[in-house]
Amino acid sequence: MTTQPMTQGEAVFQAIKTALKGEIKDGAKVVLTDEQRAQVCATLTKGFQEKRIVLKDTPANQDKLKDAKLLKSYVSGLLNNWLKKDKRLNGKGMPKDKVVPAPVAKVPASSSPVKEESKVQAAIASKK
Repeated sequence: MTTQPMTQGEAVFQAIKTALKGEIKDGAKVVLTDEQRAQVCATLTKGFQEKRIVLKDTPANQDKLKDAKLLKSYVSGLLNNWLKKDKRLNGKGMPKDKVVPAPVAKVPASSSPVKEESKVQAAIASKK
């Protein structure tokens, strides 16, 4: 049985979690030392090379897999991106006790009561 490759975002999170030995606090921004950053980048690079992390099959991505310098640059940018983007890592995660408001249903403009009333009045006026 083959396992499916991990998404890039999840791979970054797991690599950071491993580098920090599981010490990721809810609602706290993750700051990596140079040593931890190097460890995360090495883990991600190995994951891409072993095809354990999703990478679209494009000519540019094939070049990254063949050229260590290109892959290193890509992984560094990927790490920076997910440190900013992932709410589990950037300190903007939602506290567990926060209540999420229910979504508000939008009424399409075409079925507005005012428009319906206008149509009825126009129909009555045209019959007179």
